[in-house]
Amino acid sequence: MNFQFSLDSGKAKKVMPNKIRASSLFKSSIQAIETAKEIPLTTKSSKTIFRELYEGMREYCEAIGYQNGYKFLDHESIGFFLRDILKEQSLFKKFDRYRKLRNGINYYGKAIDIETIKEAISEIPELVKNLENPHKIQQAKMKELWDNKEDEAGLINLTIKKDQFYTEEFWDARITEKAKPLFEKHKKWIPE
Repeated sequence: MNFQFSLDSGKAKKVMPNKIRASSLFKSSIQAIETAKEIPLTTKSSKTIFRELYEGMREYCEAIGYQNGYKFLDHESIGFFLRDILKEQSLFKKFDRYRKLRNGINYYGKAIDIETIKEAISEIPELVKNLENPHKIQQAKMKELWDNKEDEAGLINLTIKKDQFYTEEFWDARITEKAKPLFEKHKKWIPE
């Protein structure tokens, strides 16, 4: 399976990029991870710690999804997004491993050993840190494209081009009065 399958089957969908929701999820993600790291690790607390770490990682991925105009309706689709859209094969494998461990805990009552929790405590914050770089790189690339584009038609095409990074605030700052009628004419192509 792949991300296109997730889109086709309704497990993920194209939405307007939402900077406010993404920002909120970024903050919530970091808070969940930091909280999980502060909980003393015992056999009783291990599942709670793991769930919070996973939740933080998942929220961070969802935030990147919202920045890129995607909403995920299941966790597996987040993994496909990492692999197929962000081209992060290694992160996909680690995310998928943690997703399966979390599902085992939540849905089947499986135990998780302390060593796996210790690994997650060090690895999940590092995975999130690695995810920061691609979305910053995408933002820089999009800004460069905007700055180098001169005609309004090209500006609109960049705005609505599939799988590009953009935010509503960035649109507003870049769409000139001259380009707004053209934007209105073509905005039907922008996925909801």
